[in-house]
Amino acid sequence: MSTIQMLPRILPNLGEKAIGLTREFWGTVLDRDDLREQGQAQQKKADERIEAFRRELKADAKRAEAAAKE
Repeated sequence: MSTIQMLPRILPNLGEKAIGLTREFWGTVLDRDDLREQGQAQQKKADERIEAFRRELKADAKRAEAAAKE
């Protein structure tokens, strides 16, 4: 899979992580625990999706390597 093809799948997750960081920041600045916790939860969700995407890329690379050896 080329880098260009990956962008539509990874960019929304990176955006979600950035929004979560922003929420956490403002929750800390404004001393609002609810906002900070929402930001942390949003970041965790984005991190899980990004990690799943990384695992998928590694698996694709291993399959391609195995196919090249055949």
